[in-house]
This record gives sequence, C-alpha cells and structure tokens, in this order.
Amino acid sequence: MLTVPKRLLDLPNVTILNHIKGGYLIKKELSEPVLARTSYLSMHAITMVTAGTQHLRTDGGAVYEVKASNMAFLQKGMYTVSDLMKLENGFEVYLIYVDDAYLSSIIPDLTPLVPTKKPSTIYPTLTVPPVVEHYLKSYEALPQVLFERQPALAEIKFREFFLLMDAILPPGELATRLNALLKTPVGNLRQVMERHFDKPLTIGDYAYLTGRSESTFRREFKQRFGTSPRQWLIEKRLSKAHELLKESRQDAVADIALQVGYEHVSHFIQAFKRQYGCTPGDFQGAVFSKG
Repeated sequence: MLTVPKRLLDLPNVTILNHIKGGYLIKKELSEPVLARTSYLSMHAITMVTAGTQHLRTDGGAVYEVKASNMAFLQKGMYTVSDLMKLENGFEVYLIYVDDAYLSSIIPDLTPLVPTKKPSTIYPTLTVPPVVEHYLKSYEALPQVLFERQPALAEIKFREFFLLMDAILPPGELATRLNALLKTPVGNLRQVMERHFDKPLTIGDYAYLTGRSESTFRREFKQRFGTSPRQWLIEKRLSKAHELLKESRQDAVADIALQVGYEHVSHFIQAFKRQYGCTPGDFQGAVFSKG
C-alpha cells in the first residue's frame, strides 16, 4: 500500500512544484502503466491528468475515470488507483494535496456556498480550464529557489489555483466541492477495522476512515472490542502473519511484515517474538523442517 503524498515525494518521476504548510503541488510522469495500486490519501487531492487516463475506486465502491485534460476532487481515504496510457504518450498528472486546515482557511475567501445545492463527496470530473493549464505550466518559469527565498510567494502561488477555479466555475461550486471534502460520513467501525487492519495506518487514520474524531474512535473502540485499538491491531496483524508463515516458505519475513501492516521489519520481529516466543524466521523454519 502506498501512503500519499508522503511516499511520492522522493520518487524520481515526481517533481514537487510547490509546498506550503498544509499543501503540495506535484507533477508525476510515468513511462509504464501502474495497475490497481492500493493507496491511502492522507490529504485531500485534486488530480489533473494531462496525458493518459487515471482510474480510481474509493473504499465505498465509487469509481472515477479521469481522462486527459480532466480533473477530479478526491476526499482523503482509501483508493485503488490505475494510471493508464498510450505508450507513445506516457502518463502525466498534476496533483494538488491539501489538509483540512488549509481547506478551512481558503473556503471563506471563495464565492459562498450555494444554499440549494446539497454537498456531496462524489462529483463528476471536470475539464481542466485553459487558464488552469497555463497556471500549471507557469511553474516551469519559477525555479524553486524563489519559493525558498520568499515563502510568501509560494503561499500566493498556491492560493492562485483556488482563486482561478472559483472565478471560472459557476458561483459557489468550488466552495461546495471543497466543503464536501471536509464531511466524512460515519462508517461501521468493525467493518472498517476488519477490512484495513493490515494496512500501515495510524490510529488517527483509522478514526478518519470511520468518520470519527480520534477521541470518539478510541472510546467507541474500547466499548466494542474491550481493548485499545493499538493492542487489537497488534494481535490481528500477528495472527495473520502467523498463518502466512505457516502457509508459504517462499515469502520472506520482510514481505510478510509488509503484508500485515508493518513498515519496519525489526518492529515486526520484536512483536512476533513477544507474542509467540520465537522470531518469525525461526517459526517458519521449524514449520517447514517438519514437512
């Protein structure tokens, strides 16, 4: 699973065009397609495809198809993402990532919400307006050193995107779309946890996926499961790892650690040894030596 934007920022095919407190603008280019990659958006995103096609499926089953010259607004959460292309053209996308605090700060400066329009987390894609295409291309003439020397310029340039979109879209539409991103429906706590316990997410991430504040999440979790989220996750992950180690001698311990939500193999080994009294490697070796 890929946590974005964090895991994208250091990739060679990704260029960070702007970075402010609470937001990123990046450009991603691919020469080969990427199919059905599970991703967790830790920030809300606006994806603008300039070459190829992007398919996205939300955790709830909603599907986006973002073709070249189109854009979509994505609420943070779990997605299955495919980046597709005609090989001669490659794949190119611009992505704006923003957190709740930035959205809350920008919305009051936009044309007010349309009171008769019911906010929704799912909207059809939009055509990228020509003026926004020019905005994205303008970064080619702005070396990053300018933003480093004058952080206020980065803030103004980042904000320019939202003001341009607000001026182009029907009155109130941008504010309505952005406001909808801030509204997370309350989900079934047990279903969310059973579906995603093996993902490398924080307690705060799990709380968000269930539509609860972290304090409410912890309280309800304790009431329903009789233990803390952290302890429950450890036990679920180690139980799954125990089964995987018994089933396959082909998977390395590091691979199994990743499959059950541990990003650091050393942490996985220590937790497994505390739980079962031996290291994962020793357990796997003992299982298959008997066979």
